[in-house]
Amino acid sequence: MPWPSPFRGRWRHGLATDPDGCWVAEDAEGIAGVSVGLRRGAVWGLSLLAVRVGVQSRGIGRALLEHALRTAEGTDAGLIVSSDDPRAIRRYALAGFALRPTLSSTDTPDLDALPAHTGTAWATRPTSI
Repeated sequence: MPWPSPFRGRWRHGLATDPDGCWVAEDAEGIAGVSVGLRRGAVWGLSLLAVRVGVQSRGIGRALLEHALRTAEGTDAGLIVSSDDPRAIRRYALAGFALRPTLSSTDTPDLDALPAHTGTAWATRPTSI
C-alpha cells in the first residue's frame, strides 16, 4: 500500500532541510517506516514518526526514533507532538520525554475576544473548542 501523500511530502521536506535527522526503514514490501527529527537552533523536534500498519510493534518505530534522537544531542530542549496511540506515547516516555498535554483549560475561552488570525495556522476560525 502506498504511503499517503502528506507523509511523503513531510519526509521529502526533512531530507531537504535536515538530512541527518531523516530516516527510512524498508522491508520486502517497500517503506516500513519513517522518522524526521528537526533542529532549529538549540531546539530539537520530532516532525514525523510513522510505521506502516501491519509491521507496527516490531521495533521499527523504536529504531527510527533512536536514529532521529541522535540529532538532538547538544540541544537545550526537545519537543514531540504525539498522536494518541498509546504505543507511541509509551515509546516517547521511555526515550525520556515528559508527557504533558498540549492544551489544558479549566474554562471555555471566549473566541470572540481573540484577534482575527492572519497567519497560516488555520484557514478559518474554530467554532468551538
